[in-house]
Amino acid sequence: MQTAPPAPPPTPGPPPERQARWLPLLALLGVMAFVTLGGFLFSGSPAGTAFAGDVEVGSAVEVAHGVTIQPAAGWQIAEPVVSPQGVVLEGGNGRLLVGVPGGIGSPEELVAYYASNFLEPQASQLSVGDIEPLSLPAGPAAVARYVGLFEGVATPIEGEVIGIVSPSGTAVVLDGWASQGNYGPVHDQVVAMAASVVIP
Repeated sequence: MQTAPPAPPPTPGPPPERQARWLPLLALLGVMAFVTLGGFLFSGSPAGTAFAGDVEVGSAVEVAHGVTIQPAAGWQIAEPVVSPQGVVLEGGNGRLLVGVPGGIGSPEELVAYYASNFLEPQASQLSVGDIEPLSLPAGPAAVARYVGLFEGVATPIEGEVIGIVSPSGTAVVLDGWASQGNYGPVHDQVVAMAASVVIP
């Protein structure tokens, strides 16, 4: 009695197609590693120093409650903002929200408040770096860089939040951002505009 030979193993099919939905996640992980390992914020300048190179700024515009900012060359007001009250400026690949929230304590608390109450609710994934002190003419300041995937935006966003609290207690928050890989050139302009803020 003969035994039938064993059936050959099934032929492997074509490899599964790569899902495009993983690409934004992989890009985000790369940017997160870059931010965590000493990213774009103050490379080449001492910690806690706002250095913006030779960025040209224009005439001052009022943000809210007498607070003014000088937009960098090529930047203009894109739209008003209700919460926090202020404006969004845009130029090239970047955007900058400048707002005047009320009742915030230290610059560090302001940055943390903005990240948790404005960035997190709009993000499907978000990584915020350490909050660091920053020296600006308008008063004590702090800054934190971030990267995230935001609702309605196809590519990861990288940016930074700067909080300034004047000696009189007026708080100003700046949120500058651009798409992944495009924030480096925008950073200097954001820092120059932050240094131009005047708080009554």
